[in-house]
Amino acid sequence: MHHAEYSGPVIVITEESDHRLDAQYLPLGVTEFIDREVLSGQTLERAVRYGARSKERERKLREGSRKTARNLRLVVQELRTPLNAIIGFTNHTIPRVRPLVEERDTRALQTVLELRTTA
Repeated sequence: MHHAEYSGPVIVITEESDHRLDAQYLPLGVTEFIDREVLSGQTLERAVRYGARSKERERKLREGSRKTARNLRLVVQELRTPLNAIIGFTNHTIPRVRPLVEERDTRALQTVLELRTTA
C-alpha cells in the first residue's frame, strides 16, 4: 500500500511554552507551536496560513535544489569529454616532446596529468 506524503503545515498545540519542544519537533516538520492559553480561531487560522506558506517555500527550495543538481551533473558531463581529450593528448605528448623542450615545459604538462586526479 502506498501512502502519500503529507506536505501541509503541522501545528502543535501545547500547554506550555518550552523551547526544548522546538528541538524535538522541528525536525519532524512542525511549522508552528501554539500555547493553549492563547489559542483562538484567529491564531489557529494564522498558524495554518503561515505554515502553508512556509511549506510551499520549502517545496520550491527543494525543487530548485534538484534542478541545480541536475544542471550541475549536465555541466560536469559536458566538461568531461574535452577534459579527457586534453588528458589523452597530454599523455601522448609528454614522451614525444620531452627531448625537444625545457624541463619546466614538461613539468607543466605533468601538472595537467596530476590535476586530473584532484578534479
